[in-house]
Amino acid sequence: MVLKFHPVGDLLAFVPGTGVGGQPSRYVGRRFNPKTEKFEATEAPFECEEGTERAHRMAKLARRGEVLVADEFTAKACGLQFIAHELKGGVFVPKEAKKSRGGDS
Repeated sequence: MVLKFHPVGDLLAFVPGTGVGGQPSRYVGRRFNPKTEKFEATEAPFECEEGTERAHRMAKLARRGEVLVADEFTAKACGLQFIAHELKGGVFVPKEAKKSRGGDS
């Protein structure tokens, strides 16, 4: 199975195993925009295969709050509670609960 992660706020979390030996740095759930000269959050989550060293390191980042889990399966695999997020204004924020149409009678 695949684990999925989103970035937290404006934090640049390195993709484990990148940015060494002259490789360009890669950040979880971000893509460089040459127009703004910033690493902007992407709608698509960063994915890695469960059971790999990268997945183990990503789970550690999630438990430390440096990345967000993007789905329930990933949350369970990381031992975390799943909170759905959505991309707003370039950052992931918790989704608002849908408001009911009726009154609280």
